[in-house]
Amino acid sequence: MIMPLNWMDILPAFAIVWPIGLIAALVEALLARRKGSLRASFLYFVLLRSLQFGTLFSIFGIAQALNRRGFIPDEMYFLIMFLAVLSSLSSAWLVGISKLPKISQP
Repeated sequence: MIMPLNWMDILPAFAIVWPIGLIAALVEALLARRKGSLRASFLYFVLLRSLQFGTLFSIFGIAQALNRRGFIPDEMYFLIMFLAVLSSLSSAWLVGISKLPKISQP
């Protein structure tokens, strides 16, 4: 019998991936700031990238929980992973090539 997925199944994953997403975004912003290639304000960049990382890893966590419970087969699980990564990379690439005015940092 398939048990339904509830919040308690995915809440621990969210508690782990959102802080990791924030840390990854902070590291990326600090490295970009040090190289002088930060195209937006530091806070704006960190907020957007942590949102991107958090949602990407949340999709991973939900898909994994669904796969473990038998709701989706392995092939669909890997397709979801691929599409989530492709979406994240394409949005990061588009942000990287956009011609945003450089904002001076105080």
